[in-house]
Amino acid sequence: MAAATSTANSGIVHGGYDPKPGTLMADLNVWGNALYPQLCKELDVPFRRCGSLVVARAGEEEALRCLLARGRANGVPELAILGRDEILNREPNITPDAAAALYAPSAGIVSPWEMTLALAETAAVNGVQFMFNTRVTGIRVKDDAVQAVETEHGPLSAPVVINAAGIYADKVARLAGVERIDILPRKGEYLLLDKDVDGFARHVVFPVPTPVSKGILVLPTVEGNVLAGPTATDVQDREDLSTTREGLAAIRRGALGLFPGLPLHKVITSFAGLRAVPAEDGR
Repeated sequence: MAAATSTANSGIVHGGYDPKPGTLMADLNVWGNALYPQLCKELDVPFRRCGSLVVARAGEEEALRCLLARGRANGVPELAILGRDEILNREPNITPDAAAALYAPSAGIVSPWEMTLALAETAAVNGVQFMFNTRVTGIRVKDDAVQAVETEHGPLSAPVVINAAGIYADKVARLAGVERIDILPRKGEYLLLDKDVDGFARHVVFPVPTPVSKGILVLPTVEGNVLAGPTATDVQDREDLSTTREGLAAIRRGALGLFPGLPLHKVITSFAGLRAVPAEDGR
């Protein structure tokens, strides 16, 4: 439990300006964001609504205007584009090259592993039965309807199956005869700084995003650390959680691009996670 993508991530509760308007992701992002403060209170999980900044250099401001329009279409509250003085007031350590930033005050941070474990614990209290270390070997389908899930410990009657297998979702789908899903694992590497740099970054700070990822970001954690990353490297090995010299160097470059004075000698560990990305032909 809480040993894969659910925990090896940035722990961000995104504001909702990034998803394409009208998509399910856009609707769920904004709706889910609003649930987090009360949900975390009920689950006794740390949460902080610190806000986020997408920082643009000179010549990149148009990207912020596009994100602003998208966010407003999605219903993200209180979005605004800040000028340089306002950015410095919020992030005194930010790069002097910052020309403008998209500010999303509704964005927040959470402890991803504590959130995952708390949700699982609550599910168990409410009657959910977990079967750990149990491989799914097949899915019985009749007349386009699921009849049962075959496992190495015997069959389970299941009229509805939710495929939440992450980077193995395509393999599980094929057990039910669904061939059109292809998953490509994308590795994200991170650097974690010590708690004595708490406050160096006050918000979740992004660069202007690329078509592949939101870029190398710098953010506080609810525990008081500073986190930098992730990279976005497509890999073939679905169990490859290694960090690389090249990946960690890329994080250092990206993080220093946002915060030139970031004390990288305070790094205490590195780690990597894999997220499921639909391959080009997947749906």
